[in-house]
Amino acid sequence: MIILAIIFGALVFIGLIGFLFPRKVHVERTLILDTSIEKVWTQVSELENFGLWNPWAKKDPNIEIEITGTGKGSKYKWKGNRSVGEGSLEITNLEQNRKVDMELLFGRNPNPATTSIILQSEGIKTKITWTMDTDMGNNPAGRYMGLFMDKFVGKDYEIGLENLRNVCENN
Repeated sequence: MIILAIIFGALVFIGLIGFLFPRKVHVERTLILDTSIEKVWTQVSELENFGLWNPWAKKDPNIEIEITGTGKGSKYKWKGNRSVGEGSLEITNLEQNRKVDMELLFGRNPNPATTSIILQSEGIKTKITWTMDTDMGNNPAGRYMGLFMDKFVGKDYEIGLENLRNVCENN
Protein backbone atom coordinates (compact mmCIF):
# COMPACT_ATOMS: atom_id res chain seq x y z
CA MET A 1 0.00 0.00 0.00
CA ILE A 2 2.85 2.39 0.81
CA ILE A 3 4.48 1.66 -2.55
CA LEU A 4 1.22 2.49 -4.38
CA ALA A 5 0.92 5.74 -2.43
CA ILE A 6 4.50 6.67 -3.34
CA ILE A 7 3.90 5.87 -7.03
CA PHE A 8 0.62 7.82 -7.01
CA GLY A 9 2.29 10.77 -5.27
CA ALA A 10 5.15 10.76 -7.78
CA LEU A 11 2.72 10.74 -10.72
CA VAL A 12 0.72 13.62 -9.25
CA PHE A 13 3.95 15.55 -8.62
CA ILE A 14 5.16 14.98 -12.21
CA GLY A 15 1.75 16.06 -13.52
CA LEU A 16 1.75 19.23 -11.44
CA ILE A 17 5.28 20.09 -12.57
CA GLY A 18 3.97 19.99 -16.15
CA PHE A 19 1.79 23.02 -15.39
CA LEU A 20 4.93 25.03 -14.65
CA PHE A 21 6.23 24.59 -18.20
CA PRO A 22 5.40 27.19 -20.85
CA ARG A 23 2.05 26.95 -22.54
CA LYS A 24 3.18 28.81 -25.67
CA VAL A 25 5.89 27.42 -27.95
CA HIS A 26 7.86 29.33 -30.60
CA VAL A 27 10.17 27.69 -33.14
CA GLU A 28 12.23 29.75 -35.59
CA ARG A 29 14.97 29.07 -38.11
CA THR A 30 16.64 31.46 -40.57
CA LEU A 31 18.81 30.99 -43.65
CA ILE A 32 20.23 33.32 -46.29
CA LEU A 33 19.82 32.14 -49.89
CA ASP A 34 21.96 33.23 -52.83
CA THR A 35 18.96 34.00 -55.00
CA SER A 36 16.37 36.69 -55.62
CA ILE A 37 13.38 37.21 -53.39
CA GLU A 38 11.07 36.65 -56.39
CA LYS A 39 12.45 33.15 -56.97
CA VAL A 40 12.00 32.24 -53.31
CA TRP A 41 8.50 33.75 -53.27
CA THR A 42 7.44 31.44 -56.11
CA GLN A 43 8.42 28.43 -54.02
CA VAL A 44 6.91 29.48 -50.69
CA SER A 45 3.68 31.15 -51.80
CA GLU A 46 2.22 28.23 -53.80
CA LEU A 47 1.51 24.98 -52.00
CA GLU A 48 2.02 23.07 -55.27
CA ASN A 49 5.73 23.81 -54.82
CA PHE A 50 5.81 22.82 -51.13
CA GLY A 51 6.46 19.16 -51.96
CA LEU A 52 9.71 20.13 -53.72
CA TRP A 53 11.37 21.32 -50.54
CA ASN A 54 9.37 20.44 -47.42
CA PRO A 55 11.33 18.18 -45.07
CA TRP A 56 8.56 15.67 -44.43
CA ALA A 57 7.74 14.47 -47.96
CA LYS A 58 11.01 12.53 -48.19
CA LYS A 59 10.30 10.70 -44.93
CA ASP A 60 7.44 8.81 -46.58
CA PRO A 61 7.62 8.04 -50.31
CA ASN A 62 4.01 6.77 -50.16
CA ILE A 63 2.57 9.89 -48.55
CA GLU A 64 -0.90 10.84 -49.78
CA ILE A 65 -1.17 14.55 -50.62
CA GLU A 66 -4.18 16.61 -51.65
CA ILE A 67 -3.79 20.25 -52.70
CA THR A 68 -6.84 22.45 -53.22
CA GLY A 69 -6.91 26.02 -54.46
CA THR A 70 -4.15 28.53 -55.03
CA GLY A 71 -3.04 31.56 -53.09
CA LYS A 72 -4.85 32.61 -49.94
CA GLY A 73 -7.20 29.87 -48.73
CA SER A 74 -5.38 27.07 -50.52
CA LYS A 75 -4.89 23.85 -48.55
CA TYR A 76 -2.27 21.12 -48.43
CA LYS A 77 -3.51 17.93 -46.75
CA TRP A 78 -1.35 14.90 -46.12
CA LYS A 79 -1.59 11.44 -44.68
CA GLY A 80 1.51 9.35 -44.22
CA ASN A 81 3.43 6.92 -42.08
CA ARG A 82 4.33 7.42 -38.41
CA SER A 83 7.20 9.74 -39.34
CA VAL A 84 4.93 12.31 -40.99
CA GLY A 85 1.48 11.57 -39.58
CA GLU A 86 -1.47 13.43 -41.02
CA GLY A 87 -2.66 16.99 -41.05
CA SER A 88 -3.31 20.07 -43.11
CA LEU A 89 -1.77 23.41 -43.90
CA GLU A 90 -3.85 26.38 -45.08
CA ILE A 91 -2.53 29.70 -46.37
CA THR A 92 -4.25 32.42 -44.34
CA ASN A 93 -2.33 35.50 -45.48
CA LEU A 94 -0.01 36.49 -48.33
CA GLU A 95 2.10 39.65 -48.50
CA GLN A 96 3.79 39.66 -51.93
CA ASN A 97 7.53 38.93 -51.64
CA ARG A 98 7.34 39.43 -47.86
CA LYS A 99 5.35 36.88 -45.90
CA VAL A 100 3.20 33.76 -46.02
CA ASP A 101 1.08 32.91 -42.96
CA MET A 102 -0.41 29.45 -42.59
CA GLU A 103 -2.58 27.53 -40.16
CA LEU A 104 -1.25 24.07 -39.35
CA LEU A 105 -3.44 21.29 -37.99
CA PHE A 106 -1.56 18.15 -37.05
CA GLY A 107 -3.12 14.81 -36.23
CA ARG A 108 -6.11 14.93 -33.94
CA ASN A 109 -4.98 18.07 -32.16
CA PRO A 110 -7.86 20.56 -32.48
CA ASN A 111 -5.60 23.54 -31.70
CA PRO A 112 -3.96 24.92 -34.82
CA ALA A 113 -0.41 26.17 -34.91
CA THR A 114 0.48 29.31 -36.83
CA THR A 115 3.43 29.05 -39.14
CA SER A 116 4.98 31.88 -41.14
CA ILE A 117 7.61 32.21 -43.82
CA ILE A 118 9.13 35.69 -43.80
CA LEU A 119 11.32 36.99 -46.63
CA GLN A 120 13.74 39.91 -46.56
CA SER A 121 15.79 41.10 -49.50
CA GLU A 122 19.48 41.51 -48.75
CA GLY A 123 20.83 42.84 -52.03
CA ILE A 124 20.95 39.91 -54.44
CA LYS A 125 20.34 37.47 -51.58
CA THR A 126 17.21 36.58 -49.65
CA LYS A 127 16.91 36.07 -45.91
CA ILE A 128 14.18 33.56 -45.12
CA THR A 129 12.78 32.94 -41.65
CA TRP A 130 10.42 30.04 -40.96
CA THR A 131 8.47 30.23 -37.70
CA MET A 132 5.87 28.24 -35.82
CA ASP A 133 3.82 29.35 -32.82
CA THR A 134 1.48 27.07 -30.93
CA ASP A 135 -0.39 26.83 -27.67
CA MET A 136 0.16 23.54 -25.83
CA GLY A 137 -2.96 24.15 -23.73
CA ASN A 138 -3.59 23.16 -20.13
CA ASN A 139 -2.60 19.54 -20.54
CA PRO A 140 0.65 18.90 -18.61
CA ALA A 141 1.61 16.15 -21.08
CA GLY A 142 1.31 18.67 -23.92
CA ARG A 143 3.47 21.13 -22.04
CA TYR A 144 6.14 18.45 -21.50
CA MET A 145 6.01 17.81 -25.26
CA GLY A 146 6.39 21.54 -25.85
CA LEU A 147 9.84 21.37 -24.26
CA PHE A 148 11.05 19.32 -27.24
CA MET A 149 9.29 21.17 -30.06
CA ASP A 150 12.22 23.44 -30.86
CA LYS A 151 14.57 20.48 -31.12
CA PHE A 152 12.37 18.34 -33.35
CA VAL A 153 10.47 20.89 -35.44
CA GLY A 154 13.54 23.13 -35.61
CA LYS A 155 15.61 20.30 -37.08
CA ASP A 156 12.95 19.68 -39.73
CA TYR A 157 12.80 23.42 -40.49
CA GLU A 158 16.58 23.46 -40.98
CA ILE A 159 16.33 20.55 -43.43
CA GLY A 160 13.43 22.24 -45.22
CA LEU A 161 15.32 25.51 -45.58
CA GLU A 162 18.35 23.66 -46.98
CA ASN A 163 16.04 21.84 -49.43
CA LEU A 164 14.58 25.22 -50.40
CA ARG A 165 18.09 26.56 -50.93
CA ASN A 166 18.84 23.67 -53.30
CA VAL A 167 15.60 24.17 -55.24
CA CYS A 168 16.05 27.95 -55.57
CA GLU A 169 19.79 28.13 -56.19
CA ASN A 170 20.07 25.16 -58.58
CA ASN A 171 17.08 25.82 -60.85
